[in-house]
Amino acid sequence: MSHARRQALISLLIWSAVLTGLVAMFLHVGPEQFSDPSFGRYRLAAAAIILPGYVAHFWLLWRSRRGRREGELDERDALVARRASEVALVVVAVVIFVASLVLWEAYRDAGAAPAGWFYLVAYGTVALVSLVHAGARLFFDAAGPSDG
Repeated sequence: MSHARRQALISLLIWSAVLTGLVAMFLHVGPEQFSDPSFGRYRLAAAAIILPGYVAHFWLLWRSRRGRREGELDERDALVARRASEVALVVVAVVIFVASLVLWEAYRDAGAAPAGWFYLVAYGTVALVSLVHAGARLFFDAAGPSDG
């Protein structure tokens, strides 16, 4: 397994766990209570769930810099990462757009959506962009060479 593929797989596994943990905690508490001051420990826990993802992300960035110097990563890996970034941007933008419309429709009669949803959107965006990027890197790496 190549260095770049191994990094993408590690990232995919970590961010899958992070996103699953965030959604599970959010659904356990509920959107109405998540922003309530008495549930502050859950918001702190949500931030703590994301922390391992960031630590792993920065470690992988450091490893990729070292891998480039040692010749483990090449131009093709850079092209795959760039294409994965493009896909991640579009996918996450569409997900945010759809989530906004769904929240609007679900809470239109109430006049406002519970603020807890915005925590899920914010934290979920961080996890989702990293998850989609890693998945797209694996897909494009497995798909083979491309002319860009």
